[in-house]
Amino acid sequence: MNFKSRCYDLNTYMPEKGLPIFFAMSAERDPYIKHHRTFGGTAYLWLNRATDYLKAVDILHRTEGVEAVYNKYEAASCFISTPTGSAT
Repeated sequence: MNFKSRCYDLNTYMPEKGLPIFFAMSAERDPYIKHHRTFGGTAYLWLNRATDYLKAVDILHRTEGVEAVYNKYEAASCFISTPTGSAT
């Protein structure tokens, strides 16, 4: 775990960069308040249209501090989940 020096509100940031989104949510709250200020470092984005995906990826790749961007299938494969978010 490393110190987090920035945090983006993606519900505001993405529209400011030219891509209105349906919703963004931080995946978890980090319990290490002293080091991470409760920011977990991951987020989920719900786009308005599937065709917005490439623009969203481009914006996020150009955002300082973003280490990786995954679509739902890549994330499910990497993190042993299902693309629908349900384990059953």
